[in-house]
Amino acid sequence: MRRVDNPASGSDIYNSYAAGHMPSTSGNEEGLVGQVYEDSGDVLDSYFDRITTGVTTANEDSPGTPRDTTVFADEAAFPWNFESIWVIGTAPDGHTRPIFQWQLD
Repeated sequence: MRRVDNPASGSDIYNSYAAGHMPSTSGNEEGLVGQVYEDSGDVLDSYFDRITTGVTTANEDSPGTPRDTTVFADEAAFPWNFESIWVIGTAPDGHTRPIFQWQLD
């Protein structure tokens, strides 16, 4: 997940996660996104690792669901498509997390 400084109005974020530091334009530490704008879209089925991001709770300025690092290794913890899009594997940060199936190639 990357920081989007000025997302298109009404853009949704879904089926995503953040595993690292996410600075915001306000200087606050955020879990999933750096800043939520008034006319932003919804954040759906998206998570952040509360251990590796250092952010323990979500709020209206930092949406998403916080989870511990170990939960990211459990396919059943996500309502995502693990048949053709996602797989549990070793992510670039060395932790076991959902990755795209093409990343195994």
